Amino acid sequence: MKMSCILIIILMFCFNSISVYAKEYSFKRKIYDRSYEDNSVRINFYQIDYLEDKELEKEINYLLERFSFEIVYSFLKMSYEVRGGKDIKFKDVLYWIDNLKNEDFSFTMSPYFEGEDIFRLGYIDDNMINIGYMLQVETTGAVKGGEDPDIKEGYSVHHEAGNLILDIKTKQEIKLSDLIELDERLLEYKIGDGITDYNSIRITQYKNFKDAFEIYENIEEKDWNHDKTLEEVIKGIENNEYAWYLDKDKNLVFYLQEGIRSYTEFKIDYEFIKPLLKDKYKYL
Repeated sequence: MKMSCILIIILMFCFNSISVYAKEYSFKRKIYDRSYEDNSVRINFYQIDYLEDKELEKEINYLLERFSFEIVYSFLKMSYEVRGGKDIKFKDVLYWIDNLKNEDFSFTMSPYFEGEDIFRLGYIDDNMINIGYMLQVETTGAVKGGEDPDIKEGYSVHHEAGNLILDIKTKQEIKLSDLIELDERLLEYKIGDGITDYNSIRITQYKNFKDAFEIYENIEEKDWNHDKTLEEVIKGIENNEYAWYLDKDKNLVFYLQEGIRSYTEFKIDYEFIKPLLKDKYKYL
């Protein structure tokens, strides 16, 4: 607990030295897209301004802020270790952001799909916040700071998809298995004629749940594009192996990885998931 308080103070101290950009979203509830910029680093995150309980709101905003910085930390840590560095701590990232020089290191976080926001704000109410992201990160130069200042220079590109589905009241993350029943009914979902075109030269646009999650129901269906059982997929969802969020219209959106660097979206309409909602979320 003491360590958490110290970390919050460190975050607040470092953040106060960084310029702030804010963009307000015109929803019924006020949401701001903010970013901290210092040297060659820019970090975006959402902040809320609509809860009656302002102390709770402050805690939620800290979690939203830290969520974005932890993503930055994971990429910087990866870049640092790839270049020969030792294990680093979260506090080192704050040090780097405050002390980097452009000629030393460049860190660029951008949307996976050009022209879109890095973080996608989905459905929000007084009980939950949905955020999904698909992004790419480019790092160049040598990371300075930490225990080992002599890090090899280099260039790297990484892609990642993820989410933050936050229960406002408990301040805990919501798993999909908390939200809906995960069972064989999911296999019934299809879009249009339900036929996926695997011959497209573009990223695959899946037309049914089985194709999107590469599921086979019997041995005759098992092939290159279908090598998992429903049980394996459900276990993967429960273990957060698939990024998802509810969009503004409460549709369930998955970010599915194709190959090493490609992602595609698969959307399940709200009307389909409505009967699957668990009691706590039947109000949606």
